[in-house]
Amino acid sequence: MDLGNNIKFYRTQKKMTQEELAELLGTTSKSISRWEQSLTYPDISLLPFIANIFEITVDELLGVEKIKQDEYVKDLKNKANEYQKNNDYDNELILWQEAYKKLPNNEEIKICLISIMNTINIVTNKVKYSSEIIKFAESILEKSTNNVNRIYATQCLFDLFIQMNNFEMAEYYLKQLPRNLSFTYDVAKIRYLKNEELLYAIQKNIGEFIDEIIRESEKIIRNNNTNLTDEYKKEYLERLIKIEELVFVKDNDYGYNAISIIFDYIELTKLEIRTTNNKNKVLSYFKEMIYPLEYIINFKPHNILSPFMNKVRCEFIGGYSNASIDLKKRIIKELDNNVFEKYRFTDEYKELIYQVNELK
Repeated sequence: MDLGNNIKFYRTQKKMTQEELAELLGTTSKSISRWEQSLTYPDISLLPFIANIFEITVDELLGVEKIKQDEYVKDLKNKANEYQKNNDYDNELILWQEAYKKLPNNEEIKICLISIMNTINIVTNKVKYSSEIIKFAESILEKSTNNVNRIYATQCLFDLFIQMNNFEMAEYYLKQLPRNLSFTYDVAKIRYLKNEELLYAIQKNIGEFIDEIIRESEKIIRNNNTNLTDEYKKEYLERLIKIEELVFVKDNDYGYNAISIIFDYIELTKLEIRTTNNKNKVLSYFKEMIYPLEYIINFKPHNILSPFMNKVRCEFIGGYSNASIDLKKRIIKELDNNVFEKYRFTDEYKELIYQVNELK
């Protein structure tokens, strides 16, 4: 029973001092202090009065309601994971929207709503849920005492305003984030881990860091409005692919990154044709795309082989924007580009198309 912490939590939420609570209950501030430290407990007859002051139920005061909610949210997260495996963003959103109707004050549900709405905004490259994200994030910033949730809400607001090109607000929320990233939860907790747990946490963070680089690189490589030359983009993409393959790939095991590597090679091949048009390079890039395709076709859940990621288990093919929703169609569309016209009759191109058609 976490009664002491709960009394302190709800008293703090009400912005009451120990003296003020003690006066309402006809006891002393020393007694309140001892309750909150779990050194002693209030008489059972006082529980309804304490709950009434905090405007909650006795179950909530005792933490019974929180346990029920935690189990409910845990079950929802398992269902959400299934949707995520299939990139079924719409049904995941509906799942959390229905949960919010039932438990509008549950912080974890608000966090999950922000997360899926932010994902949909990024995947569709449209700002669909700006008012909703702002509403839930500001609610967390106003009421939450959980620093991890507060940082996440702030990061989402920063991302949202960047996407909306509202740089003034983006800068405002950027300044609310810890200047030293070592204070963020995912990094800070590594200091307290050892052995296998430590290695797993480091590898997971490496993976997420590289994914962020890939995500931002997509804007640089595929944005036709920039003043960057094709030569610059080609060198940039060559180096990016080297980083991906170094970190994630061993013995044709691509982990979660097979899809991103395929599309990076497609874009690199286009840039090669537009610049030097070195036939040997172009054909070699076609061959390089076949390996991650074969990996996807024969995929089974496994521990990733790469020494940088060998503590991470790969349960499903990772997404790449909305490409993995209909991967075959998207790849065929990319390879049907007129830039490949002179290469359509090569054996390498034909073999690549054959492997793409083997995708389910």
